Amino acid sequence: TLFAMLFGAGFAVMMGEAPLRREVFVGQAGPPPLGIGLWAYYRRLVLIGLLGLLHVLLLWYGDILMIYVLAGLALPLFCKRRIGTLLVWAVVLIVVPQGIYLLLLSSLQLVGPEELAEILASYAEETRGWMTYLIEGYRSSDFGVIAWTRLNEFGYNFWYALTLVPTGLGVMLIGMVLARKERFRLDV
Repeated sequence: TLFAMLFGAGFAVMMGEAPLRREVFVGQAGPPPLGIGLWAYYRRLVLIGLLGLLHVLLLWYGDILMIYVLAGLALPLFCKRRIGTLLVWAVVLIVVPQGIYLLLLSSLQLVGPEELAEILASYAEETRGWMTYLIEGYRSSDFGVIAWTRLNEFGYNFWYALTLVPTGLGVMLIGMVLARKERFRLDV
């Protein structure tokens, strides 16, 4: 959450939306920078996406950088919006996906005991097959097989992005608001 907020604050600074104090830029000629623009921001997203992909392939499928990239793609849509608008969108983007997820989980209580047992047995069987595939892939001495297994694991588990991307975007919007209100400012 904190890093997503800082990501949104960094976006606000990059777009020149966050006020910057002149004292921070002592020794620089001219006024403080007003933002470096969308081109630099998209370049940053590409770099983060490449680092995230390397992380997925080399370390762990659950890399948060890919969520940042996907959520960050939508941040330019919120440039120059009023603070109240940003806050409303932030609440909607955080509450709605989490609410849908909770409703889906609670819907399991609506099925009968036999249906629930059948759903759980099917899930357990699918999980056993998936775990067997992962164990075989990760035991391989061929790095290509291991990387492919990680990539498949990332794709298999990417459903969680349906809640994390909008939620992350909402938290980034809060970071934009805080940056505009100078809440990240350090007094030097």
